[in-house]
Amino acid sequence: MKKILVVAFVFLIAVSLVACSGTPAATEQPVAKEDLPPLEFTISMRDFNNPFVVGLPDINKEPNKVKLEELTNTKFDIRLIPNAQWVERMNVMFASGDIPDIVNAGSYLFGPELAGAIENDVFLPLNDLLKKHGPNLLKVVPKAAWDAVTYNGKIYAIPDYLNNPNRRAMNVRMDLVKKAGLGTPRTLDEYVQVLRAFKSMGVEQPFVMRANFKYSDTFFGAFDALPYQWEYYNGKVVPKFMAGNKGKEAVAFHRKLYEEGLIHKEFVTLTATDSTNAILAGKGGMWSMNGSDFIGREKEVKGNVPGAEVAIIPSPTGPDGKGGHFIYDPSIMAFYFNARTKVDVGRLIEFIDWQVTQEGKNFFTYGGDPAQYKAPANKKEEDEEGYRVGWLWMVKERDFNNPLAILREPSGPGLVKAFENILSKEGRDSIKFMLPLKALSANPDINPGVDTPPPIWMDGVARIIVGAAPIDYYDTIIQEWLKRGGQAAIDEATALYNSKSGQIYIPSGK
Repeated sequence: MKKILVVAFVFLIAVSLVACSGTPAATEQPVAKEDLPPLEFTISMRDFNNPFVVGLPDINKEPNKVKLEELTNTKFDIRLIPNAQWVERMNVMFASGDIPDIVNAGSYLFGPELAGAIENDVFLPLNDLLKKHGPNLLKVVPKAAWDAVTYNGKIYAIPDYLNNPNRRAMNVRMDLVKKAGLGTPRTLDEYVQVLRAFKSMGVEQPFVMRANFKYSDTFFGAFDALPYQWEYYNGKVVPKFMAGNKGKEAVAFHRKLYEEGLIHKEFVTLTATDSTNAILAGKGGMWSMNGSDFIGREKEVKGNVPGAEVAIIPSPTGPDGKGGHFIYDPSIMAFYFNARTKVDVGRLIEFIDWQVTQEGKNFFTYGGDPAQYKAPANKKEEDEEGYRVGWLWMVKERDFNNPLAILREPSGPGLVKAFENILSKEGRDSIKFMLPLKALSANPDINPGVDTPPPIWMDGVARIIVGAAPIDYYDTIIQEWLKRGGQAAIDEATALYNSKSGQIYIPSGK
């Protein structure tokens, strides 16, 4: 799961692609059939606050969209769903029964926006249809991404995919590291040494943390104790925060950081905006964020802090010699097909299959012929290219929304190398459940988010870190979590693990 196929960037320059999959190879086949009328269909799509999309008076008249219709012999109506109303509007759509022919949603089959659609047979299984109408998709999309949208042996969607699902990166003000006469830190002790140097220089937040441990759980990763992940331990599937003593040790480490002033005294109340503003103003020494956002953040820091040098470095390694942030699912979004559609589903699949052919890649990447490509000359053209490559292109590799734009930047090649040489070699995987555990769903206080701890754990641990409770209070937190439904969740998770039912994802080697 951790491999990054750097050749995915090469095709953007040399117009070639190499990809791997657990499915047999297939040859490219043209989709548009001149002897057929254009295929008319509807598709719902989330706007993702894309500035180009939001600013359009009518998405269905946008020239790139119209050109896509010409190239694929289609005529489709995009139903935009505002990002802020995503789950609510999707739920209303399913409740009303007014469901478009293709539905764009998250790749998690049981996500809140799908409102039980899988269980209620709202979407078509695609296994046989893909074999006949999606040969290029079967060749290009990795097996892990197909597995993410498969339930009980049925493929329910066509997913996009990540070649490198480890996306979060450790960022550091390397100019300050050099000023301190230190090298790139690797171990926990070396990281603490750098943080102490930052503090001595007057850096306000040597390590930037924020509320809910969001994007600030780097050191929990070093201990392999990310508090929203699960593992098999002593014959049971348990949260990592209670597998042995590593959770308690990670909390003790954070308490030390707090006592030495290496994290902000009010970190439990700091918002995402607070932490971002601190970083941009030069008040942060190191922080975690998605690697794909590096260039934009680096530019802003440099613009505000003359001489600043930001770099991606390996995450701290812990007692087991490993480290890193949590590994994302192998797919971010997917496209589902209405089981009651009157449209030819084979041709609908062919519409998406075309998008991963060379002709499709040329259109979305370059706007057409690569030889005629011209880089954007202004903000409007940049936004249009970003829309075509990152939004209108429905199924693609999504390590970066627009690799062409990244490679135009001075730091672009370095970022690609960071993904290849750093992020691909670190990260913590977890046991995951296809269906939410019932015991957790019934008890919000003990239920973790995708990348946030359970509230009961979070509140108790924050008390320990700020010194309002002793380290041994951690044992009380665990007991309270178990008492409120955690034991039932462990029993449920362990039963799924032992059943080998296909309703549980088990990392390799676990």
